[in-house]
Amino acid sequence: MANDERKALGGTGPDGRRTVRPLRWWAAALGLLAVVAAATGAYFLLGAASEGVASPDAAATLRVEVLRTALSVGAGTGAAVALLLAWRRQWLLEHVAHDTSYDAAEKRVTELYVKAVEQLGSDKAPVRMGGLYALERLAQDNPPQRQMIVEVICAYLRMPFDPDDAGAYAHEERLVRRTAQRVLIRHTHPRRSNGEPHDGYWPGMSLDLSGAALVDFRLRRAVVASVDFVGATFHQRADFSATRFTEGAWFRSATFRGPTFFTGASFAETADFGGCVLPGDADFTGVSVADPGKAVDLPIRP
Repeated sequence: MANDERKALGGTGPDGRRTVRPLRWWAAALGLLAVVAAATGAYFLLGAASEGVASPDAAATLRVEVLRTALSVGAGTGAAVALLLAWRRQWLLEHVAHDTSYDAAEKRVTELYVKAVEQLGSDKAPVRMGGLYALERLAQDNPPQRQMIVEVICAYLRMPFDPDDAGAYAHEERLVRRTAQRVLIRHTHPRRSNGEPHDGYWPGMSLDLSGAALVDFRLRRAVVASVDFVGATFHQRADFSATRFTEGAWFRSATFRGPTFFTGASFAETADFGGCVLPGDADFTGVSVADPGKAVDLPIRP
């Protein structure tokens, strides 16, 4: 539909959805006037053409034909107006059907989201894992919701947790958190290991894991937007090899307690490692920074 037709039928509301403009009373009156004007105009034009006919019988017959033609013109114009109104009615029906389907889909997404988030609050580890997988599926099927769901999973990982706790609950929680980390990481790779495009890649993903306790965190060969690991603690291995950070990367005051790798990582914007606690053998070989002035305490090595 052309833009002018959309404007005639309605506009766009604050939420980006179409709004329907009611049919004005003068529009119906204008249609009726068009029908009358077409019939009247045809009658007088054709009537003027019939003047000067000598035979009274021929003039009478011609006047009947003129009247018949004028009525046909009026009927045709009325049919055109009726067709236009029928088209508008059909458009309105399709509009209502579209909005009904859209609302049903949005309601379904909301219900699934709420249920998955509730599962994350369960005291049973399998239920929490199920909530993570449900959120992942929901994000994969609904791109506009992806970043919001990523933020929910990040918020879960930011909750207090002691990886050194030897209790049964802590053991189960470690499994759940490792699952949450994998859910995030597997959607940061634009290509599969064989070089083919990865349809599970979520472009533009931003991670806020500030203060989180992360276990065996391996964000390798990934492409992410901004990351916030301020004050985070990395237990066991932390691997960011060949990862591209397209926006800011904040690792300020983070603690790395195991083998640490940033081999071949690249930073397009801020790379803040101020106050980090790094092991002596942390590998920063081949790290590149687009703007060295935005690198803070980054131990770049050739």
